[in-house]
Amino acid sequence: MSEHFRYEEQASYWTNPSDLQWLAERPIASAVRVRYVPMTTDYLKPGAIMLEMPPGYTIVRHSHPCARVEIVIRGSLQTTEGSFGPGDVMTAKPGEAYGPHTAGPEGCLTVEFFERMEASWHTTFEDEVQT
Repeated sequence: MSEHFRYEEQASYWTNPSDLQWLAERPIASAVRVRYVPMTTDYLKPGAIMLEMPPGYTIVRHSHPCARVEIVIRGSLQTTEGSFGPGDVMTAKPGEAYGPHTAGPEGCLTVEFFERMEASWHTTFEDEVQT
């Protein structure tokens, strides 16, 4: 059975960009590891999140209020648009829902760049969208 990762379940951990250690030292949605990588101390500027998912882990469909670019670094990721591997890139416009994303049999490491770092933790899940 797949697990579902909802960003608000995690604590807000921040680090200096020169500190390369993973944050999330406590269990967050099982074995998922998350690292925030702000480019500056101004969270209205671009920033990134590194996300390491174990095999079979699913992130539910959601959106953020800014543009984003996600690059697969290691492993593979299955989406409704196909399979993505190292070097593959996915994008979304502000408010555009994406996912579900499921880590492949070897797990997956991605880096996700956000137009505004603060928008990375403002998440709307598909079941919350008003029609």
